[in-house]
Formats: sequence, C-alpha cells, structure tokens
Amino acid sequence: MCKISIIVPVYNAENSLVATLNNIREQSLEDVEIICVDDGSTDNSSNIIKKIQIQDKRIYNIYQKNQGAGVARNKGISVAKGEYIAFMDADDFYPNMFVLEKLYLAAKRNQALICGGSAQGIGKNDRRAFEIEGYMEFSDYQFDFLFARFIFKRSFLNDRKIVFPNLRVYEDPIFLAKALIEAKKFFVIKEAVYTYTGSHQIQTMNLEKIKDYIIGITQSLYISSANHLERLHRDTFERLDREVCYYAEKYLYEGDKEILNLLLKADVAINRELIGIDENYHLPVIISMWNAACKYMRLRNIKPIKKFLQIIKK
Repeated sequence: MCKISIIVPVYNAENSLVATLNNIREQSLEDVEIICVDDGSTDNSSNIIKKIQIQDKRIYNIYQKNQGAGVARNKGISVAKGEYIAFMDADDFYPNMFVLEKLYLAAKRNQALICGGSAQGIGKNDRRAFEIEGYMEFSDYQFDFLFARFIFKRSFLNDRKIVFPNLRVYEDPIFLAKALIEAKKFFVIKEAVYTYTGSHQIQTMNLEKIKDYIIGITQSLYISSANHLERLHRDTFERLDREVCYYAEKYLYEGDKEILNLLLKADVAINRELIGIDENYHLPVIISMWNAACKYMRLRNIKPIKKFLQIIKK
C-alpha cells in the first residue's frame, strides 16, 4: 500500500500530458502511485505514458476503449492500492510541490474520510475557496463541483460503493455529492491545492453528451431532493433551466423524442416545494414547445396531436 493513488484519465492529451505527469512526479510526497487510464487515445498519449513510465516506476498504464473519463476513473479506483485516492485531469496541475503532502497529513491527523483545499484557475465563487481550516458539514456547504481538489479514503469509497456514473458529461458532480453526503463532513485546508487550466472544459456538446447531461442533472435533482439539500437542489435546477435546456432546445425542435422524454423526466425531478417555486412551474423549453404545438393544433385540429399534448401537459 502507498499513501495516495493519483488517477489520471487520458484522452488525446499529448499537448499537456508531459507537463501534468511531471508536475505529479515532482510532488514532495513520494510514496504514491500514478495510474494513467488511456481512454482510447488516437494521438501520441500512449507512447508518452510509456516513455515516462520507464523513468518512473510509480506510473501505471492502463488502456481501455473510449468510454469517457468517469469509466476511466472507476477503472483506476478498482486497481488502486493507495490509502487515499486523488484525481487529476491530464491538462491540469498542482499549484506547488507540497499539495499532496499537506492534504495527506491533514487527512491523517484528523482521521478524515475526505480532505480538500481551495481551487484556482476557474473563476470566483465563495465555495471554491476555503477561508478556514477544519471540518465542514456538507449540509452547510452544498456544492458539488471541483471534485479533484479533494482526496478520498479508498476504503471509504469501496465500502460505500461510490463510483462515477457511466456518463460522458456531469459524472463528477454526482460522484462528489454522493461521497460528501455519505461522509457527512469533510476536512479542509485554506491553501490552493488544484489548478484548472479550463481546456478540458471546452467540449463539443453533441447529442450523446446532451442526453447524458440531462440524465446527470436529473440524478442530481433526485439526490439533493432526497437529502433535503435546498441550496444544492436550487443550484442544480438553475443549471438545468439555464444551460441544459439551451443545449437541448435545438434537438427538441428537430423532433428528437428521447430528448423530450429526458426533459420531461428532469421536469418531474424538480422539487418545487423544497426551493420555493410555483407548483405549476414547468421548464420554459417544454412550455415553449407546448405553445408551438397548441398553435399547430389550432391550425390543423388533428385529434391525435391534441391527445398527445394532453399527455405532455400532465
């Protein structure tokens, strides 16, 4: 057993991978393993890992067909031997060489299941940085982004069967929320422990990813509702209302029935009472489609369409 297993999902990251791996290798905490999970890269990523692996025996290289970062991280968890698990994206880095050592010592001293610090490089938010050091209740925190600034006790993840959902988008907020809900509290240090470059955030939201996005948001709505996490539920609802619907609207009006079905399920998952919105509220994109369909119905007066609209309205 080593102190920390750092899991790095890799997909076509040849431009940043050397810098990221070297950044991990330079950490003052040397008793670690670096698990690279090549998610079906088609560039030179695999050769880069193999080359650095010759120089550093702490690096392990696992290949899988392209299935997304969440599945890659789950593979890493399944083979990890560290007391704690950390996650690093292949284009990010630690802000200094003492990050893992500080997180590990803080976790050990305080017997923490989860220990984290502040994030940098991703904009301002009062929940992205910690102003004090100590334990924090998740019921007070209620934030499910930036999972990679935490380390997680491996036995805790395995015992509670906490893994990433099989989604290509929005898999990490679900993982973090489940872990923090199970742990109930987590230990934090004030220092910045993770730097996001943002490049992996830029992705083409194709139809498959949009569907996964809606599924992930819906799962998060049910999780936050079941645990009476009002602030988290509101944040998730606002992401659905503003961003997800924006991406989905194009395909909805092109007649994709699965997108419609997924949006209707997401609409049902909104706990209106929990966040204090009208019980008759529905997602604007659904109302917009309803109004368009009503207009068409008035023009054509086709009974099957009228019946379909009645079903949607319910």
